Amino acid sequence: MSHTILADDLSGAMETAATFMRHGWSPSIPLDESVAVPAGASVVISTETRNLPPATALSVLAARAGEIRRIGANLVFKKIDSTMRGPVGAELAAVRETWPERPVFITPANPLVGRVVVDGVLHVNGIRVTQTPFRHDPGWPVMHNELIRLLAASGGPGGTVTLPLAVIRGRVRVRWLREKMAAGRMVFACDAETIDDLRAIVAAAREAHGAPLFTGSSALAAVVAEFARPAANASTVENKNAPPPMCGGTLFVCGSKHPASHHQMRALDLPLRMLTPESFGLASELAADLAARGRATVLCADYPGLPEDALAAMGNIVETVARIALVGTLFVTGGETARALCRRLGGTALELRAEIEPGVIAARMLCPEGARLVITKPGGYGDAQCLVRIREWIYEASDS
Repeated sequence: MSHTILADDLSGAMETAATFMRHGWSPSIPLDESVAVPAGASVVISTETRNLPPATALSVLAARAGEIRRIGANLVFKKIDSTMRGPVGAELAAVRETWPERPVFITPANPLVGRVVVDGVLHVNGIRVTQTPFRHDPGWPVMHNELIRLLAASGGPGGTVTLPLAVIRGRVRVRWLREKMAAGRMVFACDAETIDDLRAIVAAAREAHGAPLFTGSSALAAVVAEFARPAANASTVENKNAPPPMCGGTLFVCGSKHPASHHQMRALDLPLRMLTPESFGLASELAADLAARGRATVLCADYPGLPEDALAAMGNIVETVARIALVGTLFVTGGETARALCRRLGGTALELRAEIEPGVIAARMLCPEGARLVITKPGGYGDAQCLVRIREWIYEASDS
């Protein structure tokens, strides 16, 4: 049987694949949508639905889920954003429509990076999510704090039940779940403050039902992978102190408008080239920077207008730079941007190589003309010096 994991963008797919690899899985990440899920494989599929309207996301997820069920594959996990950005409710509805017999457990909680859910309310570093910069996210502003309201606002299914900490940490959680399921309640929005809470959720769900579905952040993915560890075909992500060698310069691309990403780019203390509608000579300037420095150049997206216009313009620039300069490593922040640039560079698949920091994944991108190292990071992840450390990691790879 094939095992499939779904993510809503490429950075999430890479993060989740790395998580499952640490627990003995060997997932691949196809970049060509026309390629069907191979029999017997573990595959992480990026549906590119993060910034789609709920109705469109529902259609895309329903098609993907229908294909997975039709070929007899098992959906192991559905990755979502830890701040509930994106049409999460619509995606959950598509999963429920495809597998109505399977209960779904959802929580965006990732205690390792300060995302927790208490009394049904999502907090980021101790602050309600609507009081953080995520409320002003240009692609998907987070307008509610309550998990159930966030699901409903993005097209989620009705009848969702809150699974509170009191039940999760109690002695009757399995019986409580079975009673709810017997009453027809099959979607559970879960509190979680700690990794132990996530383990309790997964353990209880698996005991209460033979085939529960889980959707959440990379922290929940790690717990699911641990419980469902395969017996064979074990693999591991390479240690971050042993980076794979890769020739050529490094192009840093910021496709996220999150303030944290922009601060991290500026901390690199490199020429900050801004993408604008008038950036006609930018590719030549970037190629000249690469040739002169031999190391890293920054392209930071602050493009007005529609997101697809910015992606198209950025794709043109990066494709041109890669054609006239030796680009061995492409760093991208923002999953939608990463997928668009991989397509423009002819990428067909990603082979994971290392998890540099939590959520920061390095992969070997297979292309018709060879391979490049691609590193992705979600927009809001990391402290102010995150990219400085990644730059040093890349330098080690280039010098090894």
